[in-house]
Amino acid sequence: MPEVFAATIYLLAGFYPEAIEVDKNKKPKNSDWKACQKLMKSPEEYQLKLLGFKDIVDQNLVPNANVQFVKSNYSN
Repeated sequence: MPEVFAATIYLLAGFYPEAIEVDKNKKPKNSDWKACQKLMKSPEEYQLKLLGFKDIVDQNLVPNANVQFVKSNYSN
């Protein structure tokens, strides 16, 4: 299950700086369990971030490198 949260960190990176620290390439600096807990400290906010993410995807704003990383490392 932690893999799901790590994958969401990569996808959400760059859009929620208060919750996810990123490097200059908009890749998360950390995607370990501690970073996941920080992202989920408020389940309601986390849920709103996920629900609002559809608009970000629809606008094609997610960095391709982050999507490819998730596909390569977290999808079956």
